[in-house]
Amino acid sequence: MLAVHIAALALALLASATAAAAQEQQGVRGTWWTKGKEARVEIADCEPADKGLCGRIIWLAKPNDKKGQPLSDRLNPNKGLRSREIVGLQLIEGWRENGANKWKGRIYDPDKGETFNISIALRGDRLTLTGCIVWGCDSETWVRYRAP
Repeated sequence: MLAVHIAALALALLASATAAAAQEQQGVRGTWWTKGKEARVEIADCEPADKGLCGRIIWLAKPNDKKGQPLSDRLNPNKGLRSREIVGLQLIEGWRENGANKWKGRIYDPDKGETFNISIALRGDRLTLTGCIVWGCDSETWVRYRAP
């Protein structure tokens, strides 16, 4: 009976180590919940891949405005882009590795209509995005999305 318990424990440890290795190999690629689970962002290689990593909003908790219309990029400084829908919007571009589990790149914030340079750190299933401007820095943590 003890041998069965030891074998079961060994299998559980092997499965856990395999999942952790697969996750580390995946890095930041995949789908992430933003702060407060307001949106899901999919991060993948840009096209072409030499442009780093890109990401787009693939889901919003509240995708429509008060009139029932899809939310649009209404604060974009480029008036020609203000009609773009938020779902499907590319907000991450040019993320490049900057050390072990670290990246640097840019992110567009449609809530402000601004693009920021950020640093990104991955720790397990948590992705911390940190941006700094003249008077300080701010961070936000995203959590890896797991399909039910």
